[in-house]
Amino acid sequence: MKVLVIGFTTEKGQKVSEFLIHKGAVVFVADNRVGQPVREIQGIARIFTLNPRHRDSMWLMLEVAKPEVLVYCSSNNGDYSVFLNTLLIAIKNGVSKIVLIVNENGKKIETLADLETVAMTEVLRIVSKKNLFEWLVVYPTDNLLKEVKKFLLKEE
Repeated sequence: MKVLVIGFTTEKGQKVSEFLIHKGAVVFVADNRVGQPVREIQGIARIFTLNPRHRDSMWLMLEVAKPEVLVYCSSNNGDYSVFLNTLLIAIKNGVSKIVLIVNENGKKIETLADLETVAMTEVLRIVSKKNLFEWLVVYPTDNLLKEVKKFLLKEE
């Protein structure tokens, strides 16, 4: 399985990347925060610098990696437009499974970050009906690795 993890410099992005490599996946990672300190993880196939506002750079990244799975780790920094661009390009490039890892629970809208979480979740739900891909949203209260393992690896 080939996986592209976007938001690699987040703690959850690094955790998921390391877990999937350990499980035998070919993992590509990307982030738009160049220079952020990250733990060195052995086995990463390639690190991309993401320019989410430049569709050609995102298309090229997906063309090179050719992932079946996209893992998007939100950062609470205006993620909606970046996520939407990434999602649409990933769908056009044949990604069949999408995991969205959010930092807000999205159940009670009190902040813009809450609203973005709800919007990203609803976009996945609506777009998946037409484009027929599987998706999972992992909330802060969920066990991240257990949910990813169950969804991607079909293990309990």
